[in-house]
Amino acid sequence: MTYEDKAIDAARNQCGAINGGAQRLDYFAAQRFTYKDVTTSKAQGNQINKALREGGFCEA
Repeated sequence: MTYEDKAIDAARNQCGAINGGAQRLDYFAAQRFTYKDVTTSKAQGNQINKALREGGFCEA
């Protein structure tokens, strides 16, 4: 599985959390988008969440 495939899976999982009203979304985005040699911060997680919402990726 490539990083692109992992990112798509992570985005789908993150959308589930966003749409489900989960707490600590920035933290969980950072965890989901951190891979073997890629580290994602909570600030970057916040930007990921913003992009997922504003880009319409999480619309049901």
